[in-house]
Amino acid sequence: MRIDQRERFLRKELRKLLPIDKDDVAAIEAIRAHGYPAVQPILLDLLKWIRDESWPVAKPAREFLATIGPRLAPHVREVLGSRDDPWKAVVLRQIVSEWPSDDVRGLSDQLFLIATHGQSWGADLLALRLLAQHGIGDPEWIAGWLEFKREHHEKRLSEIAEIVRMLPG
Repeated sequence: MRIDQRERFLRKELRKLLPIDKDDVAAIEAIRAHGYPAVQPILLDLLKWIRDESWPVAKPAREFLATIGPRLAPHVREVLGSRDDPWKAVVLRQIVSEWPSDDVRGLSDQLFLIATHGQSWGADLLALRLLAQHGIGDPEWIAGWLEFKREHHEKRLSEIAEIVRMLPG
């Protein structure tokens, strides 16, 4: 059997360990028991289970993924390159925020892109926080984007207040 065939077979077998639904916490324990690096081929699949932080599987999956730390970088890059903004926000908040500066710097190109995105479920502010916290990029550039976002959100809050005033009672 060729290496790529073995890898595909291994991934297929390991995918059987993944949760069958959002309540399948036992599956996360089985994955944890296999440990890293044995479950490396399904880490991106496992990251999908932390998308919704209210799911019972999310917390134990997140805790296991956190033990892997920056070795998750290739999979985190895939998440940050996706169009799934809520997923990006969770990964930045729950995974990347715990990494050392050097490892966060390795994601800087994607963090800069996310930081300038307007509709990102908060991933933009998380990216700006990581850039500032780890001294990545020009502080004036970061401050400029924060000011732009503050003004934008103040306008939105003003619109919300105006609509609330329109409501009876």
